[in-house]
Amino acid sequence: MENKVSLLVNCLNEVNNLKNNIIPLAHHFDEVVIVDMQSNDGSAELIKKLDNSRFIEIEKMGYVEPAREIGINSCKYDYVFILDADEILSEKIILEINRFRKGEKTEFIGLVDIKGLMIPRYNSMFSQDITWGKFAPENDKQLRFFKKGTVEISSKIHSGIKFKCNMEVVTLPFSSGYYIYHFHSATALEFIGRVVRYAEYENTKQPGKNSFNVTNAIKAFVKEYILSGGYKHGKTGFALAYILSLREFLKGK
Repeated sequence: MENKVSLLVNCLNEVNNLKNNIIPLAHHFDEVVIVDMQSNDGSAELIKKLDNSRFIEIEKMGYVEPAREIGINSCKYDYVFILDADEILSEKIILEINRFRKGEKTEFIGLVDIKGLMIPRYNSMFSQDITWGKFAPENDKQLRFFKKGTVEISSKIHSGIKFKCNMEVVTLPFSSGYYIYHFHSATALEFIGRVVRYAEYENTKQPGKNSFNVTNAIKAFVKEYILSGGYKHGKTGFALAYILSLREFLKGK
């Protein structure tokens, strides 16, 4: 039996990423649903040229989590695959999706119905592929392919998607070529910009000395750079540890 799969993408002014990353993947899915926070870069015009696409415009929310639920509810089919505009799929994932849609034997058959499926994410930071630390594939596992009704979404920033019940969770092996490739940040400034933007929602809103957190900042740097092996990435590893410590610093107490 064939299975219909919706591709869901949330975005804001991502026309180049949509053009380079999402449109080339569109024919591997039965529909493409773009939930857009009022882009003004031509994203709508680009997506509406796709035969199997729908472009849904919503108000700006500051971060993606509230828009995820809108997107999932807007998908026509029971099976949903979520990507961000700056992500692409490995050849192995594409192969399995095509088999799944045809009803053929695949790693996905059964998993998205009765078990939870996690997919490793392979991050490119400052034009370097990351294999150590917080952003290594073994530490960055994403719930992106599921059946409607099996997940719930928190509106809290960076809370992500979670399973509704205590399902057995299976993680596809990165070593076998299963992963989402993420063009995370091309420059340190881009990453810091994200951190500062998210800090508006993550900060505890305490005044004075409680508006920052030195202790957690130091812990974050040590964990990323030393304990998690970030130093193996050289200058890039140092930069990532520094920026992650900045994020903890800005959260406050």
